[in-house]
Amino acid sequence: MEIDVWQQIPDHIIVNVFGYLSLSERYHASLVCKSWQQCFHSQYLWRTFEFNLNKDNAEFRNFADCVVQHGRHFRDVSIYLYQKDAEKRTCAVEIINLLCKVRQGKLNKFGIYFTGENPLFYAGLEFVEALKTFFGYIPDEQSPRHSLVEVNLSGLQAAFDDSLIDELSKNHPEIESLNLFNRILVCKVTPDCILRLVKRCQKLQDLRVYHTSLSDEILETLAEDDRSPIQYLAIGCRRELKYESDLTSDAWAKLGAKIPEFRVSLHFDHTVPQVKVADVLKPEIPLKQLRLETFTILIDEIKTVSRFYCDTLETLILQTRNSYELGVALLDLAHTCKQLTCLKVYCILDKEVVQGIHAELPQLREKGNYILKSEMEPEPWMIPTRKSLLTVQQEFPFK
Repeated sequence: MEIDVWQQIPDHIIVNVFGYLSLSERYHASLVCKSWQQCFHSQYLWRTFEFNLNKDNAEFRNFADCVVQHGRHFRDVSIYLYQKDAEKRTCAVEIINLLCKVRQGKLNKFGIYFTGENPLFYAGLEFVEALKTFFGYIPDEQSPRHSLVEVNLSGLQAAFDDSLIDELSKNHPEIESLNLFNRILVCKVTPDCILRLVKRCQKLQDLRVYHTSLSDEILETLAEDDRSPIQYLAIGCRRELKYESDLTSDAWAKLGAKIPEFRVSLHFDHTVPQVKVADVLKPEIPLKQLRLETFTILIDEIKTVSRFYCDTLETLILQTRNSYELGVALLDLAHTCKQLTCLKVYCILDKEVVQGIHAELPQLREKGNYILKSEMEPEPWMIPTRKSLLTVQQEFPFK
């Protein structure tokens, strides 16, 4: 009697294999036999789901059925949307609306990411309204639709404001991670709104917001005793810095003293007035990551970084212009900041400077997480591959 080998494969192996397939591939594989069809509906396969509505994906019309049939099993959902396609935008909004209708939902992680160019005069207001409903209460049950603990709105190219974030913080006090670094030119989320969020969400550990949304009172609230200690605060600095007051040294000192393991990331873009950079870089900040993408001369700022953050800085990214003084400042930085594991400098440096940095920070080459160029190369500049690392090691051997 002939034995069907395929039927002897344990279900958990089939489920694991299905996890590597796209939705359409998974569906067609499920038609092989009844056992594989049952594996297709396994709760495990639907816990993490990615709605891929990008440019070249043609299966997006099937996503609505997935939410209806398996939405109650979702734990971690990401929506990737090619925003220039009106049909896919409509589909993405429909997915969010269907998530609102899931009863006894178990979703705790949610993220939305727009790709491609933003259509001319497109504001994305339908997404903001759909998310307000999604974050809100079920009218009949007076309970939230899901129990969110992690929300990432960094890819949502829509101008959301306090009303959306208030809806989230009121109904999801268990939030532990929130990313509001979207790419809209004007941030409408006020410090008062973030203060309400921080007071409501006592378990918040990871917060990523623009500088215009912060205040001393927020830092003081994060330092209070009756809450989980915050671990990470990322701050984006843009043109609004010109009109804002700085966060004070006292507020930073209190928070750092209360939570020794607390770390901060700062990102300055090309719209920041250069005179404001030094005002923000206070020695009391436990700075872990710094992005100075200002396309200006940054010699004084690099010297400040070497002086203030030698014990905490792990990542530094620079968009600047080369000079003899820049090379000297970078060599001093490499000599001082021994915790640095990632260094990306987007300008051509002298060969001796690159060699000196590698000598002071051998971990850069070991981890391969650096961009240090002594000759012009075609863009985009990428971190070295294993093959290119061998070439670099031959050119700049360890000292």
